[in-house]
Amino acid sequence: MSAEPPLVRLADFAVHHRRGPQAAVRDVDLLVEAGESMLVIGGEASGKTSLLRGILGLAPHSGDALVLGSAPGGATADGRIGFSPQGRPFPGELRVEELVRLIQRLRGIQRPGAVTETLHLCGLADHGARRLAQLDLEHARRASLACAAVGEPQLLLLDDPWESPETLAVLDAARDRGAGAILATAVPGGFPRFVDATLELSDGAPA
Repeated sequence: MSAEPPLVRLADFAVHHRRGPQAAVRDVDLLVEAGESMLVIGGEASGKTSLLRGILGLAPHSGDALVLGSAPGGATADGRIGFSPQGRPFPGELRVEELVRLIQRLRGIQRPGAVTETLHLCGLADHGARRLAQLDLEHARRASLACAAVGEPQLLLLDDPWESPETLAVLDAARDRGAGAILATAVPGGFPRFVDATLELSDGAPA
């Protein structure tokens, strides 16, 4: 057990739909210490994305929750969480470097060279000038990963990451600097070998 405070601690945590009484996620207990990573698995509509949104403070939630020393939403607002959303959520007319630089500015990251370093880490060194709409799915997922990794955040939240050398490199770098990571996927593949714990969700609750 680390002597440092946990990066994420959830107890009896629930995430609620904005409409309707039924919780999207309920009864979740979760602990991520400095330098640790957790895998959240489950089928479609099991609550994986809702759990990440609750940790980010983007959805109504209840229960005991501490995320980087504050309530959900606090660490998101001050740029200490890097988030990689699933799918292709970004405007297709943006160029890859423009997107990562925009995320850098929104998170208040001032370190020179952060964008260039991140593009190299995520396998996008030769794709910075390409528009997102021109990317195949593999490189689109790398662009999403770069949005999470830029600026070396204290906590990574990766929704539907690919099991690629770039993803593993980002996780290794996070572990080396004492950061944490939570990965949510329906297809765990080889990820369980690279994380410290696994949480399975079924119908919004731990299986």
